[in-house]
Amino acid sequence: MLKHLLFVVVCTVPFSGAHAADFLLVTNPQAVVLFNKYETRLSSEQKSELGTNLPFKIEKKETTLGDGITPAARVSLNGTVYYLLRDNDGGIIGARNGASLYRNCHVAGKMVEAASGAALYPRYPSSGSPQKLSVGTELKIIFTYSGMRFAKVSEESAYGWLRGKTNKPAQAQAATYQPGQTSDRFLTQRIMSRIEEANKDYRLFFGHFNEFTGKDKTIPEWQCSPGGTGLRCVLEGPKGVEKYLKNSTAHLVQDLKEIALGRSLEVRYEHSELLIRKREQ
Repeated sequence: MLKHLLFVVVCTVPFSGAHAADFLLVTNPQAVVLFNKYETRLSSEQKSELGTNLPFKIEKKETTLGDGITPAARVSLNGTVYYLLRDNDGGIIGARNGASLYRNCHVAGKMVEAASGAALYPRYPSSGSPQKLSVGTELKIIFTYSGMRFAKVSEESAYGWLRGKTNKPAQAQAATYQPGQTSDRFLTQRIMSRIEEANKDYRLFFGHFNEFTGKDKTIPEWQCSPGGTGLRCVLEGPKGVEKYLKNSTAHLVQDLKEIALGRSLEVRYEHSELLIRKREQ
């Protein structure tokens, strides 16, 4: 189990039917040992680029790296998979120097805009020096705990506990999902951004593979186009690519489902195709 944390809190507000998860807030990323999805250790500079007060979602609290020996916890940040090393007692290395575990929290994932007086605070529930937000600042609510919202400033590595009023994004009022319409640009951008992130990872990984081996493997890519009342994405690549990217695709599908959470959308993956469309009533 995760041990040696500064404190552990339990989300006590029930959410009937809602998606729940545990989050590890890491206030000092330099204190932990962090690996990316390819199990390459992140440098101090790379961890600094992630920001501070990072909300790592616990995907699997006890696992190992690819060697089958090194203990780790598999986590995700903004849909990207990472690994935090554990010590021999099961605790996250470095966590006691700046981390806290929030259990059974409601995963939100919705977008809002800051109203007058809204601010982000580094410590629960609203302590530390606040980051004041301009009216209209776009925010993603990552999770909620006991009525408090933990949020990220859209397109920035700024996180914190959100206090103050917020509004629904004016551009996200449309009830029907039509890819490409500016009235639903927030949802469209988040979906396409996550898919492009997967494509970028494929280019990086297969590019390194080709360079190292001297081979010329075709780089897989999700190709998306509007289809009916939704979006259709096909995984193009060499024969059998869906088998080799099975785990990566599973993470992508789960992330897209979280983006669609609370919307009248469904995300389906069948025969190397992603279908994102309006849910049938």
